[in-house]
Amino acid sequence: HKNETKEFVYEFVGWDKVVYEATEDIVINAIYEEGSSEYNGKTFGFIGDSISTFNGVIPSGYSCFYPYPTADVHDVYQTWWMNSVLELGGSLFLNNSYSGSCVGAGTTSDSQNANRLSKFLINGETPEYIVIFMGSNDLTAGFNVQTFEKAYRKMISELFKINPEFKLILCTLPENQLYKKNEDLRFEYNNLIEKLAIEYNQKLVDLEEFSLVGKTVDSAHPNKNGMKEMSEYFLKELLGN
Repeated sequence: HKNETKEFVYEFVGWDKVVYEATEDIVINAIYEEGSSEYNGKTFGFIGDSISTFNGVIPSGYSCFYPYPTADVHDVYQTWWMNSVLELGGSLFLNNSYSGSCVGAGTTSDSQNANRLSKFLINGETPEYIVIFMGSNDLTAGFNVQTFEKAYRKMISELFKINPEFKLILCTLPENQLYKKNEDLRFEYNNLIEKLAIEYNQKLVDLEEFSLVGKTVDSAHPNKNGMKEMSEYFLKELLGN
């Protein structure tokens, strides 16, 4: 927007109300403030496991956890990843999350698998940003950090074969009851992810100090409150405030 003396740039900062499971027509207004963000208006892809799934949003045939019958996450907009996209003023291109998947375990569901990653190319288009939140199942399986590094590097390499201009956002692993017996290995994984973010000159969102303990449906999967807090922490680390 311009007037005679100044050009104004407005950034999407949220909605005037949050409504889940609507049963009637509701008007929700976008709120903008003067300013700008590199993420505003951008498209996002996600690579994740069960924590980042939601039925009907991930590709057909992928294993899925959410919505879980006894969980309180009933709406895709309650997930950490969808809420984060909306708060950034972006849009979802593809959520390429697969329940139970590893970065590298020798299966077709691996996030290093070229066929899985090829789904980010749709009619010649790709997302501008790809958020990678992987490693939970590798960690639970007890794969050593050398095995994890080899698979993670292959995943990045396969992504850049699809689009060398991808902007990646690499996420470390938060504290979770599921990882308690492998806590030292979690720190090793996180140090590696941080190292790769620096080496490849990509964004890092460090979730190491964030805890999902007591905020899960079971021993692993965030409940509604866990999703909300995870999104808030993710955004704080990404935006640096």
